[in-house]
Amino acid sequence: MTTQIKRLFKKKLLLQFFALLTFFIFSQFAHSEYFSFKEFDLTIDLPEGYTLKESNENRDAFYFENDTLPVRFAIKFYDPQKFTNPNQVFDSLKNSIGGTFEVNNFDWFNRECVVSNFSFLMNDKKFNGWGVCIQVPTNKEFAKKEFHDQKVSILILTYADEQIAFDTEGFMLSILDSVFFCKEDFRRPGIISSFAFDSTQTKKLNLTIGKNEIQTKINSESVLRSEFVINREYEILKLFANHKKWKEAWKRYYRAIFRESYNSLDFVCDDILKTFLPQAKKVNPQNPEVEILKLLFRWVQHFNYERNFNNSDFVSVAKSLETLSSDCDSRSMLMCIFAEHLGIKSTLFVSREYSHAVFGVAINEDGAKIKVQNTQFLLGETTAKIALGLIAKEHNDTAKWIAVELD
Repeated sequence: MTTQIKRLFKKKLLLQFFALLTFFIFSQFAHSEYFSFKEFDLTIDLPEGYTLKESNENRDAFYFENDTLPVRFAIKFYDPQKFTNPNQVFDSLKNSIGGTFEVNNFDWFNRECVVSNFSFLMNDKKFNGWGVCIQVPTNKEFAKKEFHDQKVSILILTYADEQIAFDTEGFMLSILDSVFFCKEDFRRPGIISSFAFDSTQTKKLNLTIGKNEIQTKINSESVLRSEFVINREYEILKLFANHKKWKEAWKRYYRAIFRESYNSLDFVCDDILKTFLPQAKKVNPQNPEVEILKLLFRWVQHFNYERNFNNSDFVSVAKSLETLSSDCDSRSMLMCIFAEHLGIKSTLFVSREYSHAVFGVAINEDGAKIKVQNTQFLLGETTAKIALGLIAKEHNDTAKWIAVELD
């Protein structure tokens, strides 16, 4: 940890340390850059290259550095008996270090939250950054009893020297968007993308699947929100093209897209299920969801083949549904989202060598499969009109596929 950061802690950038837990549990998940704080069910899907550099004696403040970009990241947990809302945290922070803090109150899936763009001076150098403070309950299994019925304010800051802050702003926002507290959060837009785009307005969407006309709806800003996330994450992905963890960077890129896209299709998937479930039960009473999946699979295979050669080369799933056109990774992501909505575990498979993507579903049928952890995934090729479980011979080297786990 640099002398400047040590001084910064002494000046109490992350303020008023308290002994939250004598057995504070900090862990790294199986995903290489997943950092978890079990007391609050908090997990952060950080960009590749971050390592924990410092924590204070009370283990309630943590500082991270990245080996690719000089973008700093810090997290602090505040005593609920002293700080009862996120605004108090930013007020205290401003009083301690000065600077300017533009704060915006925001409700993120029934959690009180503040989003802030800020700047401050440290050792005569100016830093700019973004931060969020969110109030969440503790996990009673791990937290001290006196905190069980209280909500803790969690401050997350990411910042850089003002000379590079503007160019690395997307990197900072990606960090804040990668925070989640439960499995449901992993199927919701992150804090920043939710804050930036209205999630309440919808527009009509009419789909023809087989012989059925389905009148449904989709969030009116789904395409804009998706493109914001996709392009931001693609710029980050490019930074790791020659990094030793390039595979992990690919996985994070697609995880971010899945997370942002999933609930965009809530209404669509509900209406599809209502339409086809009665018929599917007659065909396959034991597993009607598999019949619906196969129907959707055949439908997606007939989409027009289209690539977006601007920036990311990824057509958002929302736009794919609106235009009935996309390429392999967009279609495969769409099928993963359909599968997960149907209660079928899925995995996205991408290959740099093959320049291709397919999806996999955990269903017990014959065909080409790839094993991930302890689960066999039956493969689906979305750009050729072939049955589920078939894959081209030139794509059958499983070592050349990267599994993107979507949980």
